[in-house]
Amino acid sequence: MKRFFEPVIRHVKRFKTSDTKKTITQMPVSEGLHYSKLHVRHRHVMHVLTFDWSSSSLQLDWQHDDRLQALDQFDQSSAVARINGSFFNPKSQKPVYMMAENDQLTNVGTLSGENGYMQTPKAFGVTHDDEPVIDSFQLRARVKSQHETFNVKHFNVLNQDEEVLYTDSTFQYSISEGDTLVFIEVGNYLPMGWGQHHVGYINQIRQADRSETLIIPNNEIILKLPYSSNLKPGDTISLSFDIDDRWKDMRWIVASGPELVKGGEPNLDICPERFVAKKRAPRTVVAINHKRHEIYFMTVEGKYLTYHQGMSLVELSYWLAEWGADQALNLDGGSSSTMIVEDEVVNRPSAGVLEPIHNAFFITKK
Repeated sequence: MKRFFEPVIRHVKRFKTSDTKKTITQMPVSEGLHYSKLHVRHRHVMHVLTFDWSSSSLQLDWQHDDRLQALDQFDQSSAVARINGSFFNPKSQKPVYMMAENDQLTNVGTLSGENGYMQTPKAFGVTHDDEPVIDSFQLRARVKSQHETFNVKHFNVLNQDEEVLYTDSTFQYSISEGDTLVFIEVGNYLPMGWGQHHVGYINQIRQADRSETLIIPNNEIILKLPYSSNLKPGDTISLSFDIDDRWKDMRWIVASGPELVKGGEPNLDICPERFVAKKRAPRTVVAINHKRHEIYFMTVEGKYLTYHQGMSLVELSYWLAEWGADQALNLDGGSSSTMIVEDEVVNRPSAGVLEPIHNAFFITKK
């Protein structure tokens, strides 16, 4: 693995465009794949992979590993490029947001609070025909007993007025006083296909008598109800998950956020005045062009030896629209932000080393 301090660029072409004042370094990586390094307005350094997904020789893959490892350690020997993926919790080593693979849910995930990244459910995925998709989604669960059926659309969040399903996805949750908590033993229920049923049983029902933090083991889920019910300990429970038809027949789905561009226009779907939107940091982004035949993966450098500050999400949203993205989605940034091209780390990771990550995208040889 070449060190990121010593980039080796072959077949280099440099030019400037006066309108946006970018200096660009380009190189062809393989048929249908190009790498560019951009100096944007003399303040930002960006690395861009442009991938023609109709290429006959390359394909886009995604891989996750709960053990956490550096991007160069993922077992992808045929990869010509690697890019870090979506957010994860370093303490629990679990992904933060929803994930699915081959039409099976692998992680339930959550939504962020008002200062988080994914406040509305958005995802990037690829169909079995290799078509890229960036869109909103709605995950749903059905919890059914012989007495009642609960249709749940909130997961791992605080919601006082509706049913919420809590899983082990992000390690621990704060529960409000007065909630009815239904503890359901489910065993290893993931991965689970859309619409499939998994049988468990209720092992405890109680009221939350104070604000408390729950740590949920892998074999258990908790159904929070804002009202009393006819459920009883020992009841058999059928659990199933479903998603919008738009997201079925997918090789994989990776939720992340916020959305940055929609329909070719800046469309930051979190409040631009929030700290998380205004702070400058290293970034990783996936985008699709308006003809839907090219996928862009981009990283923005920042914080490494004060070399560059990175970009705010507000700045990035406008820049991506100017670049020509039709849709764009923010991925995990900060010290996770990494791009590897032909075994060379082309960006400067902010920590000075390759940090362990949970999941990543790979452009591989077919």
